[in-house]
Amino acid sequence: SSSSSSSSSWDQDGQKIDSCVVKLATSDDALAIDSNQTFRLTVSSDPYPNCLVEADNMYGAYYGLVTLSQLCDTSNTTAPSILEARIRDEPRFAFRGFLLDTARHFLPVSYIKRVLDVLALHRYNVLHWHVVDSESFPLQSQAFPDLAEKGAFSPDAVYKTEDLVDVVQYASRRGITVMPEFDVPGHGSWGKGYPSLMGCKDVLDPTNPEVYTFLLTFLKEMLEIFPSEYIFLGGDEVDTSCWLKNPEIAEWLQQHDMTDAELFDYFWQNVTSEVIPGLEGRKVGVWQSNKLDIKPTLLPEGSFGNVWQDPKMMGPVIDGGMPVVLSGTYYLDQDNSATAAGPCKAYAWQQTWKCMYQEEPFDQLTQEQWSSLIGLETTMWGEGVNRFDFEARVWAKAAAVAERMWSNQNVNDVAEAQVRLDRHICRLNLMGVHAGPIIPGFCSSDVDGEAW
Repeated sequence: SSSSSSSSSWDQDGQKIDSCVVKLATSDDALAIDSNQTFRLTVSSDPYPNCLVEADNMYGAYYGLVTLSQLCDTSNTTAPSILEARIRDEPRFAFRGFLLDTARHFLPVSYIKRVLDVLALHRYNVLHWHVVDSESFPLQSQAFPDLAEKGAFSPDAVYKTEDLVDVVQYASRRGITVMPEFDVPGHGSWGKGYPSLMGCKDVLDPTNPEVYTFLLTFLKEMLEIFPSEYIFLGGDEVDTSCWLKNPEIAEWLQQHDMTDAELFDYFWQNVTSEVIPGLEGRKVGVWQSNKLDIKPTLLPEGSFGNVWQDPKMMGPVIDGGMPVVLSGTYYLDQDNSATAAGPCKAYAWQQTWKCMYQEEPFDQLTQEQWSSLIGLETTMWGEGVNRFDFEARVWAKAAAVAERMWSNQNVNDVAEAQVRLDRHICRLNLMGVHAGPIIPGFCSSDVDGEAW
């Protein structure tokens, strides 16, 4: 084992905690979504060590230190205190994701790092980076420079290769895997730089062999930057009828006795046979809506479906042979979750965290299917959000869902959670995070003019 210590000056029952010892079972720092994240934390009045974190690896230890910070009572800023505790903890779900949309509104690298800092405090371990979409392509490709040169909002609104590497490394040091999304065949601005790839507006041409060569070359370049075990390829909201309006594609379909819906399957068959084998064993994530958009049999083993509309679709996706991540009930840009009904519909905007907190994903599954739900994901779609309103919209609800992602299934009492969340928002405000309130009340930072 290895250990380290850090200085502190918290008082606990008259005892001074001047160090915290961290013991690791292994020095392995390889980051994996399903790595052992268990930790043990002891804060006691014993002479030494009166603060001890034990974990299998550095990432579990990090979560132990995050928990230590939550035990600190900073309501009295002149005499902060810390609670005595003996805690053993581990996450309920291995995959605890947060989707960040930088295609609709560009976010500077410095702001993405700020987001990562707060995600780490809430034990999120996957940043699902929705980096490009139909509106813009703000990502530099050395192989295809026109993607950003002609697809970004501005020459200044482009993530250069060194920016991408910087974000990935910054996230990794906080136990967060960056999973990039490059949506195909729709939801893409590929055609802004390379129009010959498109079959119709915003949708690639599956009948063009160059499309698959292009995707393989581009994705292999991205794999050098993003070491994530998953790469997300989207696949949602494709208006296949638009292919019928392209005379060349319509003729191709007639020659091959194929419908536009079958052409969609044909695209994914080719992606699986011609593109994915060149991606060095990476697994694939795709969207699944209120129907089985992409048949699991069309994708390689190990792929997962992110269910973004109807949670009831988790069962059919799992039965089709594909594990799932649920995001549909955790849309942070909406007033209420996708399944909100009855009283939830009447909540004011700042109260919608309750709807999300009460969602129990296992209620949509049989017990035999539980193990195929690998995690949950909150999503911050960027159509109406930029860095100036981001934090007030995100952190109360994202914090509430984070507790359900990490804690046991039976930790679900809304009234108790409200007390914790209200205090936690004050803690975030003291740290300079502009999380919005959930109930009327007071934080000490409310009278601190320097906070802004």
